[in-house]
Amino acid sequence: MITIIIFLVSVVGIYALNLLVFMDSMSIADISLVYAIALVGIIAINAIAAIVCAKLIPDKAYLKDNKLFTSSKKECKFYERIGIKKWKDRILELGKLNNFRKNKIDSPNDPEYVKKFIAENNKGFMTHFVSIILGIPFIFLLPIKFWLPMTLPLCIASFILNVMPLFILRYNMPRLKVLLKYSERSSKRKELDVDTKSK
Repeated sequence: MITIIIFLVSVVGIYALNLLVFMDSMSIADISLVYAIALVGIIAINAIAAIVCAKLIPDKAYLKDNKLFTSSKKECKFYERIGIKKWKDRILELGKLNNFRKNKIDSPNDPEYVKKFIAENNKGFMTHFVSIILGIPFIFLLPIKFWLPMTLPLCIASFILNVMPLFILRYNMPRLKVLLKYSERSSKRKELDVDTKSK
């Protein structure tokens, strides 16, 4: 998985960088402690964003016709230009943490299922979007000497880990809306067939 590789390389690489930068002025134990605080801080920001967006905001808020949950053809073409079709299946999908996987559509003909899928897709988008926004002030969380070697690189790593799934979720938005229309039509046809047969 690309996500896990980026996370591990970032965590180890940024730690090694800080050992080099602060070796003369701080003990390894102190560097490790500050780094642990920074790492836990950026993970906590992402966790808080996930709790707020996925657990505290109801599904109906994610089903509203909102420009935030709409991606244009031009935007989708941009994602295709950066090769999203080649790498999107290699990005870790965390929907199982919310008991709803988004890497496969199990019931494409069920409108209620598709609506739930859209809501979960938009929740995921909002979670990653909020994580990116909250990551910016995180840079200034620690004393100034740690900004450049520690909190800025952690923020950049967090940005990369959030922006890749965000792109995938936005790429899926128009396709899910088309699927919903199709599933609603299909469901109405089945209801009409049942009514006709019962008469």
